[in-house]
Amino acid sequence: MVHPEHAGCMLVTSCLSGGDESEGARRVLSDARRAAVEHWRTRFERARQEGELLPEGEPAALAHYVRAISHGMTVHARGGATREELRRVAELTMRAWPSPSPRRSGA
Repeated sequence: MVHPEHAGCMLVTSCLSGGDESEGARRVLSDARRAAVEHWRTRFERARQEGELLPEGEPAALAHYVRAISHGMTVHARGGATREELRRVAELTMRAWPSPSPRRSGA
């Protein structure tokens, strides 16, 4: 069970503020966030090569886009957004996705 006071992602919500004593933790979490973006960039490169992503899709930009949306959703969840509100954000995000074929519902 997720408790409302623990909503959101640790990589996003922890160590965003604090004194000098938090610098090491901030660095570790920042490195983890950068690694996640790199993971997505690599995956989007492969998707473009395999035809899952339009040729003009920009893997690096899309990786940062996913990061920005997910971080925003994390902050929104932390602020009390409902599951339905977050689902709608995800739906709108996917409508903007550069896919070579229309998405099928339930697929």
